Amino acid sequence: MIQGCSHRNIKELEKEIMNTSVSIPWDSLEELTPVRPFIQNSDSNPDFRYIVYFDTTECAPCQLHKMGIWHSVMKHTQEIGVKVNFLYIFHPSSPQVAIIRDDFYQQKISLRIIIDSIGITERINPILKKGKSYHAFLIDSNNHIVAVGNAGNDAHAEHRYYELLRKVKNQNDTL
Repeated sequence: MIQGCSHRNIKELEKEIMNTSVSIPWDSLEELTPVRPFIQNSDSNPDFRYIVYFDTTECAPCQLHKMGIWHSVMKHTQEIGVKVNFLYIFHPSSPQVAIIRDDFYQQKISLRIIIDSIGITERINPILKKGKSYHAFLIDSNNHIVAVGNAGNDAHAEHRYYELLRKVKNQNDTL
């Protein structure tokens, strides 16, 4: 399990979050696709999806400007050889929706961004309401959480994430 900055006991967090099912309400979300993506998402059938969620308590345009921190994580993930799609879901305040769209294209952001302008992702996934510690996680092909932590902002979480991917890669190679 990937664990980022949290004051909670890791065992408690594991019990609470592991294997929680996550739903992505694609029909209610707006996808902003870069003209020149940094790295293409693996495919429509990845081994995992890494979800990073930004809610209305955060400055969405500020977070958008920091998205470059994910380039090294994505590149290293690709080098390990496990198929992971990265989903950056923003639930900005109403005035910030237009700013996000404009900034995305003006600054030529190279990562796929998803806008949830009505907050449905949080409504159907109550785990997101528990706080920022729950806003970055890895889900398997069955949409169950297998790891939690922000590998883009926390070196320990990043290290644990790579360990997990290497373990999966080694298991896949021996099959």
